[in-house]
Amino acid sequence: MNIRASIIIVQDWLGLDNLTLGGPYGEAAPSDLEFLTISSDGLSTRVEKYPIGSINNSLSPLSNAEMFRRLILHDILDPELQFPGLTNEDQVEILYGAKQSDLFPGQSWGGASADPGIFLQSALNLESANMNNDDWRIFSKLGAGYSTYRQVGEVLTNSYGCLPIDNDYYEFTISIRTSIPFDFLLQRADQEVHQVMVALIENLPELCQ
Repeated sequence: MNIRASIIIVQDWLGLDNLTLGGPYGEAAPSDLEFLTISSDGLSTRVEKYPIGSINNSLSPLSNAEMFRRLILHDILDPELQFPGLTNEDQVEILYGAKQSDLFPGQSWGGASADPGIFLQSALNLESANMNNDDWRIFSKLGAGYSTYRQVGEVLTNSYGCLPIDNDYYEFTISIRTSIPFDFLLQRADQEVHQVMVALIENLPELCQ
C-alpha cells in the first residue's frame, strides 16, 4: 500500500486526516519481485516499492466498518460518499464476484458473499430465523495472518448484515480486529473474534435502541 493509495482512500474518501492505511504486516516482498505493471491495452507503469512498515496502518475498527459500509451500499449513497470512480457494476462484482470468472468457472457466488470468514453466520441462530425469502444479505471480508515483522497473529473481519433477528429486521456493519503476540496459528485470534461477534449479536437489539 503506497502513500497515494492511503491518501485517496483515507483522506479523500473517508475524510480522516489523522489516520493512514498502510501495510506494516505480512512478509517482506521478494527481492526479485517485478514492480512493473502492464495493462490489457499494453500501457505500463512502474510501481514504487515501499519497505515493509514504512506506512503505518492506523485505521480503527470504526473506520474499517465505515469503509466497508460505503462499499456495500455504494449504489444508494450520496455521490460525495461513494468511492471515486467506482461504478455500480464494480460494486456488484465486489459483492457477488465476477459474472464470468476465469479462476472459478461455473461458480454462482463469489466476492463478499462467499468470504471464508463466517464469524457472523456462526454467531446467528440461522435455524430459528426466517431466512426463506430474499430480504436478507450477509457480506464479509476477512484478513488474517501472522506477521514475523511484528511477531503477532492478526485477524480482521468486516461484516455487513441485513436480516431477521428475534422477529425483527436489523441492518448493521461490524468490524472486529484482534492482534495476539506469537499466535502463529491464529487460534487465539480466531477465538477472540468469534467471542466478540457472538456477544455483539446476542445484544444487538439493545445496542440498536
